[in-house]
Amino acid sequence: VLHSISKSLTDTPEVASLGCLALPNIAISNPDSGKDDSCLSPFFQQVISLLLRATERQDIEGTDLANSAFEAIVVWISNSSQKTIPLVKSLCDNFIKRLKTSFSVSTHTSSDVELRIQQQGHICAVLLVIVQKLEGLVKPYARSMIDLYVQIFKSSGGSAYVHEDALMAVGSVATALENDFLPFVDEVMPYITKGLSAVQQHAVCTASVGALSDIARAIGPNFAR
Repeated sequence: VLHSISKSLTDTPEVASLGCLALPNIAISNPDSGKDDSCLSPFFQQVISLLLRATERQDIEGTDLANSAFEAIVVWISNSSQKTIPLVKSLCDNFIKRLKTSFSVSTHTSSDVELRIQQQGHICAVLLVIVQKLEGLVKPYARSMIDLYVQIFKSSGGSAYVHEDALMAVGSVATALENDFLPFVDEVMPYITKGLSAVQQHAVCTASVGALSDIARAIGPNFAR
C-alpha cells in the first residue's frame, strides 16, 4: 500500500494530493507510534523525502497539494517511533533553513505575499511537531527558531494565519526547554502581549494565551521576575 501511495506522490498534483491525504491515516493507525521502533520506521525517510519534494513542485499552484503534503509531514513526524529521532533532527535543520530562506523570496504582488505567509505557517507547524518529538534535544536549535519566529512577528504585516502558527511554535519551544527558555522570554513577550489584545482575531488571541501558558509552566516561579 505504501509503495502505491508513494508512487502517486510523483504523479499529477491532483493524484499526489490524494496520496498525501491517505498517508496520515496510515501513520495514525500505527499502534507502535511513539515506541522505540515501529513497522513504519523503515519507510519514514522515503515517505518524508517524497513529501518534501511534493511541497517544492512547480506545478502545485492552485491545488491542495502543498497543504496536504505539509499536513502529512506533521502527522508522520508526530506518530514516528524513537528510532527515527536522528532523521527528525535532520528535518529540524531542513525546516529552519526553509524558514530562513522564505524571508529572502521576492514578494512583488499580494499573491506572492500570501504564498510566503502560507509557506511560513506550514513550516512553523512542522517545526512545532519536531520540537514536540525531540523535546530537550531541540535545545541547540532554539536560538535559531526564536530568532526566526520573532522575525515573522515583525514582518508578517499583521497576518493572523502566520502569527497563530508562530505563537504556538514559540510555546512548543518553551515546553521543550523548560527553565532554559528564560533567556528568550523578554524577546517574545511583547508579541504575545500584542496577541492577547487582538480580541478581533480569535485564533491569534487563543494562540497567545496558549503560548503564555506554556511559558509560565516552563519557567515556573521565574516567570514573575
